[in-house]
Amino acid sequence: MLTSAAPSFTNSISFLNSTTGFTAGSAGSFSRTTNAGLNWTTLSTPQVDWSYFQVKVVSASEIYLIGDATALYKSTDMGNSWSSLPINVTGPAVTFIWYSLDHYGSTYILSGDYGQIAMSTDGCATWTTPGYTQLTNRFGSQITTVPGTSKYWIVGGAFPSGSTQKQVMYSSNSGTSWTTYDMGVTGDFQGISMINENTGYASGTSNRFMKTTNGGVNWFAKTSPSPVATSQLYTCEFIDENTGWVFVNFSTVSGGNVFKTTNGGDNWTQYTTGATSENIYSADMVNANTGFCVMNQSNRPIYRTTNGGINWTGATTTGFTGSIRGVSSPDGITVYACQTGGTSRVAKSTNGGVNWTLITLPSVADYSHISFKDANTGYVSGNSTAVICRTSNGGANWTFQNTHSITNTEIFVSQGDTAWALGGNAGIMRYTGVGTPIKVNVSVLMQAMYNNFTNQLSRNDNVTVYLRNAAAPYAIVDSASGVIDSISFTDQFTFSNAPSGSYYLVVKHFNSIETWSRNGGEVLKAEGTVYNYDFTNVSSKAYGNNMILAGTKWCIYTGDVNQEGIVDLTDMISIYNDASNFVTGSFIVTDLNADNTVDLTDIVYADNNSSAFVHKVTP
Repeated sequence: MLTSAAPSFTNSISFLNSTTGFTAGSAGSFSRTTNAGLNWTTLSTPQVDWSYFQVKVVSASEIYLIGDATALYKSTDMGNSWSSLPINVTGPAVTFIWYSLDHYGSTYILSGDYGQIAMSTDGCATWTTPGYTQLTNRFGSQITTVPGTSKYWIVGGAFPSGSTQKQVMYSSNSGTSWTTYDMGVTGDFQGISMINENTGYASGTSNRFMKTTNGGVNWFAKTSPSPVATSQLYTCEFIDENTGWVFVNFSTVSGGNVFKTTNGGDNWTQYTTGATSENIYSADMVNANTGFCVMNQSNRPIYRTTNGGINWTGATTTGFTGSIRGVSSPDGITVYACQTGGTSRVAKSTNGGVNWTLITLPSVADYSHISFKDANTGYVSGNSTAVICRTSNGGANWTFQNTHSITNTEIFVSQGDTAWALGGNAGIMRYTGVGTPIKVNVSVLMQAMYNNFTNQLSRNDNVTVYLRNAAAPYAIVDSASGVIDSISFTDQFTFSNAPSGSYYLVVKHFNSIETWSRNGGEVLKAEGTVYNYDFTNVSSKAYGNNMILAGTKWCIYTGDVNQEGIVDLTDMISIYNDASNFVTGSFIVTDLNADNTVDLTDIVYADNNSSAFVHKVTP
């Protein structure tokens, strides 16, 4: 048995060699072994107020302890003594913790809370924060998307608190990167509903209700719904640009906490669920008529409307006795709800909320958020106990994970079974479920290989098709390879890693010009549909009409043998040299027409395209 003087909470262990190693952990503790862990010696360090989260052993004369908010500790004598290296960088307004240190050559990188990154190039003496942008260190309240796109919006707390800044975060590439926008008014926002890629609404504290018509870049105030200026508009639900609802939480408004507009927020009509102490925590409006809402207090029913919010009825019985915080209905018939306490913390209805069945989850948590993409697949998350459970069979079975975030503030499942969890300190987590792959039948012709008299390609040939995001910077999301048939000019390409979204289809052939699909991209959904895209029938199917007509068919240009994106003298020289040397064989890159011989015919194709300055055309 190994004996240890190491602390009860050991966060890191690292060995210099097969016998000498070090541990670091809670309360500034640090230990060393010189016999491969059989025995440990506790050594002093400069502080006992912080935990060390990593001991980084670079060499016997360079050992670091990481964790203190203000200093990095370095030992040059195997941990017997330590020097303090101050870490002075700008960052969040609250104290952050450093978790990890690594280096490449003389460059050292620290990482810490709130996405903080620090870099040193002078032996850890001074630090900078290269490319660091603080989005927010507060919270995200709600995330939404426009189905079929890669665009997402989050609303949440202003940064700094009480300011007019950074209440909105926007991603054009499914969360790979984010941009912040300012509302221009003070306060936090809890609800957002985007009608399309440009138009949307947001609601928040102090009775704030805002509209954007340019995708969230700018916002302007609309009529405040509630007669009470301090109302917190917790949920915002719109089904089109005109018709929508907001719901008030944390206070009871005389006359009701439900407000509906039919003219985009110019005017509002007030309704009530009929509940006493009417604090509405969340709501889900399925369509113009059917919707559900739940209260902030314990032992309340789930309320349902079938006439657009004018009247509401409570569920006959749910079996819940705790606070029902979340409700989700994908179709108005199947309804799920979650509560913060009790034995069974999810309830399900299969008849529009009339009757309910209780469901016990595999992990106990204060479940406050729930989201279902259809009757079978959905997620439920805890708040202070940051657990997320997932089902794909209507709640019969569940899996779960702990996100280890400070808190969960929202769960949202979007297209392709991609789920999002928001948390404290503006945490954003994404999970891509086991969705159906995107399948596309792509038809394409290679110029020199196509004979318009026989209406055939000279052979079956390999191509690769890439899916690129339809929004800048047009990142590659997935790729698939296939063989284009010489008769049908088509093969099916399966993209297993791409969620539903808007994409450019980019065709790559080993001696042809890279060709992108038409301007704007294609909406492709990971829902089992097999799409068809035919480059051969219309020139506009290629971005910038970048194809050439042969008979009645459009072909992608040939001759880019070095794949530089242009047909030029370099390609011509390669083809000419191979023709001069009478090169023959299958799949020779300079054999443009695929007749197994590099000759004058291939030179002519390349010369014509080079003279026409043929090159790839991209957004």
